[in-house]
Amino acid sequence: MRTAAVALAIGALVVPSCARFDDSATSPFTPEPTFDSGAGFGPLDPPSSTTTTPPPPEKLGPCDDPDPAVVATCLDATGGLVVLPDGESALVAERRTGRILLVTPDEDPVEFATVPVDGSGDGGLLDLALSPTFGEDRLVYAYITTASDNRVVRVAAGDTPKDILTGIPRGVTGNAGAIQFTSPTELAVLTGNTGNPTAATDPSSWAGKLLTTTTLPGPGEAAAPAVLLSGIGTAGDVCRDGNGNLWVTDRTVLEDRLQRVGADGSTGTGPAWTWPEKPG
Repeated sequence: MRTAAVALAIGALVVPSCARFDDSATSPFTPEPTFDSGAGFGPLDPPSSTTTTPPPPEKLGPCDDPDPAVVATCLDATGGLVVLPDGESALVAERRTGRILLVTPDEDPVEFATVPVDGSGDGGLLDLALSPTFGEDRLVYAYITTASDNRVVRVAAGDTPKDILTGIPRGVTGNAGAIQFTSPTELAVLTGNTGNPTAATDPSSWAGKLLTTTTLPGPGEAAAPAVLLSGIGTAGDVCRDGNGNLWVTDRTVLEDRLQRVGADGSTGTGPAWTWPEKPG
């Protein structure tokens, strides 16, 4: 049965035949085409004379950067940076010019203050720390180099910087330093060895040390710092963890070091970590 059906189908395909059409509804042939736009369609409207061309892209200036990760550019050599309590903006130090700039995403930098500094060598405006009550007093502390020394000053916008700790030795090199609040009135100050390793171990010198000083000395009194750690080489940075420990980085001829000073003042038996294979 299946064989007969298949043969029939094949036979139907190969038998010659002619198609027949009903000519009663045909119309005479014409070479001119006609068009029916059909429902909802019509010829395209000509371009409007009022159509505007989109403006060309705005040209970027020399201090514009389209990268969304770039907050500010065209800065001079930078020193410290601190993020403000709002979490969106920051203060940036220009080491050689002494300018402190307020930077915010999608806005031009604004000058917060300028501190007179000696930016020669590796000196200048080297680090910043916000007052613990910055939201109320808007005060900033800075570690700077002057023509005669390295020092800590307090800065208010539009005002002359006030000295907090002066007389830290300065040198041709080795002036880098850092500051970090350890309490509302106590400031840790990391000083470089001014290019003189001997000064770092000299108890009579404030060079190459981690110092602590008060930011509220009595009237007419100079802050008298205490020494927490000696033997600092080229100063890196200092920070405080949640347990009150201070962590210090510095660089010597032989190695880079991470050192810990406990909340009780203990320094342990040596660096917490070193990078002797790649100093610097």
